[in-house]
Amino acid sequence: MQLFRRANRRLDLTADGRTLLPGLFDAFRRIAATVLELETNQRQGVLTVSMLETLAMHWFMPRLSKFQAAHPDIEVRISTTTRTVDFEREDIDLAIRHEAGDWPGLAVDFLFPLEILPVCSPNLATATTPLDIPADLARHILLHTTVRAGDWPDWLDSAGIGGLVPARALTFEKTNFALVAAMKGIGVAITDRHIVADDLESGRLIAPFDHVLGQESGYYLAYPVERETHPKTRLFRDWLLREVAKM
Repeated sequence: MQLFRRANRRLDLTADGRTLLPGLFDAFRRIAATVLELETNQRQGVLTVSMLETLAMHWFMPRLSKFQAAHPDIEVRISTTTRTVDFEREDIDLAIRHEAGDWPGLAVDFLFPLEILPVCSPNLATATTPLDIPADLARHILLHTTVRAGDWPDWLDSAGIGGLVPARALTFEKTNFALVAAMKGIGVAITDRHIVADDLESGRLIAPFDHVLGQESGYYLAYPVERETHPKTRLFRDWLLREVAKM
């Protein structure tokens, strides 16, 4: 059935085309309305993000209010875990992890590198127990974590004091606990510089030494490729990358 007739540089509808036009116009209008409704629904509702507890408490939570103010229809839920997320089986939309960033089948955005350094309360160093050079750590309590047990040995080696023996050592299950202990003046913790950026800026923590240990892994945002164009995913991703750029 011929619907168009070419006339010079234009196309004219045939009689059959003119008969079909109103029905098609109405159908496409209803399709467009339905797609818009679906997109509106995807812009609203719950968005679940998986991340490490320390990242959530010290870096993400202070920034969450900005996203909620810009997108009040999206409820962000945080799931804190260290295990690998199974996007097909779990109700997780996006995940933030510090690894190599190589996950087949996932879209991945680099956030920031992993940079390790010691931190402590500004009141910890005194005249009798200074923290002027890394060797001064021998007079202090070092706060370790079981989840990142190699951070202190690696940093001490890179600072040229691999054989250092501290006054004491305390071990916590999670980095977040060690950071709270550091803020309370119990000892010196070790963590990623970006995670405690706000704590360093506010003065809740200080970095007593300039030496920073860079590592090959970094922080990445990962999510299924098929969700890359979902409005909620896109809005969160774009907002998160803008926050990272500010750093």
